[in-house]
Amino acid sequence: MPRLLRRTLALCLLLGASAAVPLLPGAASALDDKSRHDLTSLRIVTKIILYVKENYADVTRVKPREMMIAALDGAEKAVPDLIVEGNADAGTVKIRAGSETREFDITHVDTLWKMSFALKDTFQFIHANARPLEDSREVEYAAVNGMLSTLDPQSALIRPELYSELKQSFRGDLGSLGTVFQFREGRLLVVNVLPNGPARRAGLQADDHIQKIDGADTGGMDLAEAVSRMRGPVDSEATLTVMRKGWDKPRVMTLVRATVSVPSVRHALLAGNVGYVRLENFQGITLRDLQAALQQLSQDSGPDGLQGLVLDLRGNTGGLLTQAIQAADLFLSKGTIVTTVGQSGKLREEKQARAEASDATWPIAVLVDGSTASGAEIVAGALKNLDRAVIIGRRTYGQGTVQVLYDFPDGSALELTIARFLTTGDVPVQGVGIIPDLELAPARLQKEGVGFFTPRKPMPGADPGSPSGAASSQQSPALRAPAARIGYLLEGGRAPGAEAAEWNPEAPLEDFEVRFARDFVLKAPSAERGRMLQLGRDFVEQRRREEEARVHAAIAALGIDWSPGPTPKTPRLAVTLAPGGDAAVRAGDVLELELTVKNQGDEPVHRLRAWTDCPDNGVLDRREFLFGMVKPGETKSWKVSVPVPAALASRRDGVTVKLQDDSGMLPGPITTGLTFLARPRPAFSFNWQVLDGCEACNGDGLMQRGETVGLRVDVTNTGTGKAMDTLARLRSRSGDGLVITQARAKLGELAPGQTAAAYFELEVKQDLVPETLELKLDIVDEPLNEASFEHLTLPVSREAPEVEARKAVVQLAKGTELFVAPEDGARLLGRLRAGAVVRQVAQVGGFARVELAPDRFAFVKATAAEGTKTKHKPAPVPAKDLELRPALSPPRISLSGTEPARGGFVTATERMTLAGTVTPLNRRPLDLSVRVNDQKVFFQHLTPAEGEPAPLPFSTDVALKEGLNHIRVEAREGPAHTSHETLFIRRVPAGSL
Repeated sequence: MPRLLRRTLALCLLLGASAAVPLLPGAASALDDKSRHDLTSLRIVTKIILYVKENYADVTRVKPREMMIAALDGAEKAVPDLIVEGNADAGTVKIRAGSETREFDITHVDTLWKMSFALKDTFQFIHANARPLEDSREVEYAAVNGMLSTLDPQSALIRPELYSELKQSFRGDLGSLGTVFQFREGRLLVVNVLPNGPARRAGLQADDHIQKIDGADTGGMDLAEAVSRMRGPVDSEATLTVMRKGWDKPRVMTLVRATVSVPSVRHALLAGNVGYVRLENFQGITLRDLQAALQQLSQDSGPDGLQGLVLDLRGNTGGLLTQAIQAADLFLSKGTIVTTVGQSGKLREEKQARAEASDATWPIAVLVDGSTASGAEIVAGALKNLDRAVIIGRRTYGQGTVQVLYDFPDGSALELTIARFLTTGDVPVQGVGIIPDLELAPARLQKEGVGFFTPRKPMPGADPGSPSGAASSQQSPALRAPAARIGYLLEGGRAPGAEAAEWNPEAPLEDFEVRFARDFVLKAPSAERGRMLQLGRDFVEQRRREEEARVHAAIAALGIDWSPGPTPKTPRLAVTLAPGGDAAVRAGDVLELELTVKNQGDEPVHRLRAWTDCPDNGVLDRREFLFGMVKPGETKSWKVSVPVPAALASRRDGVTVKLQDDSGMLPGPITTGLTFLARPRPAFSFNWQVLDGCEACNGDGLMQRGETVGLRVDVTNTGTGKAMDTLARLRSRSGDGLVITQARAKLGELAPGQTAAAYFELEVKQDLVPETLELKLDIVDEPLNEASFEHLTLPVSREAPEVEARKAVVQLAKGTELFVAPEDGARLLGRLRAGAVVRQVAQVGGFARVELAPDRFAFVKATAAEGTKTKHKPAPVPAKDLELRPALSPPRISLSGTEPARGGFVTATERMTLAGTVTPLNRRPLDLSVRVNDQKVFFQHLTPAEGEPAPLPFSTDVALKEGLNHIRVEAREGPAHTSHETLFIRRVPAGSL
């Protein structure tokens, strides 16, 4: 395709294409069969390089050498035995793949095409020497996303399974149930029920727990699968099993899917005839609905008409760019709404406002917050910069780019930034956001926690690719500081905008920000922003004083003297933070941070407050302390209770305490350290067994089509610490031929050495095609963030073996082997530690099926049961007499010299030796890798010796940066089965220890 035509197509897409764009003619096909994927050809990489070269928004951000290093770093994460060393400035990159190492010269890589050829050379080396992977496409995907990460956060390759879900949302022939739902603590809960939808007609309510969808347990689903199962052809039926608080048992509801539009516009008439419109997002019908809302508000306002409008964009993350532009145009008569710039300014498109007879002249206040992004920022920026509305709230997110999607035949898609949009005066939005005219700062003032005075974390810097015109626009109204800052007391501890988010059309709730905006437009009746700010100045000052008084009263209610006064000329404050550096805080406990201040000066300090600065650890960062007035010689303390996550690893963090009063920062900040101790960790081994006890089952211990079987998973805590809240979950990877009707099992606390059983239920459909069921088993202790994952492959028999009913009582000897199925080579369930009298119920070939307990059976070789009949009464085999053999046990990692159990490790050296041992328990080869600050620095294959498992030593030298270093040691027995140890090491300046 000629370059001019490609650029024309790109220009057509600049203004908000939202659906997938077909791959351009001439594009080479990515492969649709993982077994045929050729990693050395890098076909996906090559085509993406073409798209970046031709269509990326800003050529100054395309740095081929950095992109190449990032691509190799991405591949390193996907290939276990790959280590990449090098950076863009070094001019060389050293690659270790398997046991081979090679250094590549990249000084010549100064164009995308040269990068393409250089990458092919490196991937040929990787392919030839690294261990083969099941799906090498994953390596190329990882390399692509590493490469794209150097451009911007939005450009990325979307994997096929995710893109498939995204494309389904574009389809117009799929019906919906009319619900908004989300997972909370593993339960699929209804958040909202849309009006005029099937769910509303069926009586579904917010907070209903959807336990099953068409018989499938939602406990084994993620959100994408739940969404997929909820959708379906219009007029098709969906059966939901629903539980509600107050019901004694779940109820089954049958809903008929329908086309349901999700409202993006909600409105209400506020006191004083002020209209309120909330734009949730920008959809294809947003403009139509916005016009209808404004018309309805005008009618409802009666003969006096609307006196103003509050336009609520809080939480609006964007959507269709064209709809955002048209929404802004409803309130504007002239000026540039947005300028879209692509290919580093070579493509430039301005969207001008059009004068219409219906253009409204009400005063407008626009509410924004940190979640206002993209198209919503265009609306807010245009109304502000074109002097049409006053912006109220907090600085917006700063998402100022336009993306399009390019399909690939393997089902993946490239999401690429093709343009940036600029507000009036060519002011960038990316990384800057829209600064409000009137900043509203919510205050949380309670004894258990204070949040008000700490300065906000700085926003990311402005887009480095901004056009040169932006530099001259620093005095633009778009970038000026707010005209006023109004602190207000947060109502009931709720987040700003929470009331508006929980919209009730019959009785819309108004939070402080809505009421403030409503009152402001009534006090500033003008259609010009500058005039509104002038007219509203007295109101803003009055409201600021009123809210300040409320804030000060809340502080006084905490027993603090908040009387104002001058800053001392020579303040002298002695500050201590407890617990001190020698103390240690255990993960999972509540940290009582107490700050004590003594005024050693000659003058009182007024309105004294303090806050902590610890960017490495959110547990310690931005904790506030209030003291008020501290007289000379007086000592005051303030305590803050901080829950410490149970999963926190051992570490030592430096924390700085900063002091300030109304005039600003005070001298005397202190820096100290705090040590955290990790809890002993659990680890999970497990085995599994098919329980075929259904009426249609034949009792052969195997699965056949048409059977509904149980799956018992015995989970044992093999770690050194107690599991706090263990959950087992089963997910299907076998498509529609399998329905998991019971997918979750709560096991609760598990002490070291304790075993608990999880039970699942699987319905094997008659039309199941594959000969095996592919399942994913997750065993998770969520409070400790400890988990074990495994992919299970369970055979499905086409021909069931002959099962002969044979009832007898038999005596089994000590050491009898117990199998999960009546087949030669079947997996060993365990052995008997002592002789047992059990009931035999069937004979299957050369095996006897015996009942060990009411919920446990096994198969023994027929020879073990023959001739051992007894008249003794059978009894359940005690758990102590049953030696279960775990099918999988996590390898054990032990680190030496760092003593994480004693807290964070601190050193002044630039390098250290990390050593330890790994003990594999499954006699399977494994990989060991070490990452330092997310960079792989060590890899080793470990092969267990014959006989009993023995520790395998490892040792490597690692470099440490100054400050906190995150080290992760991982032992991997396969794609899913891993163990890890996390270590935090703080490197301090030499001589400071």
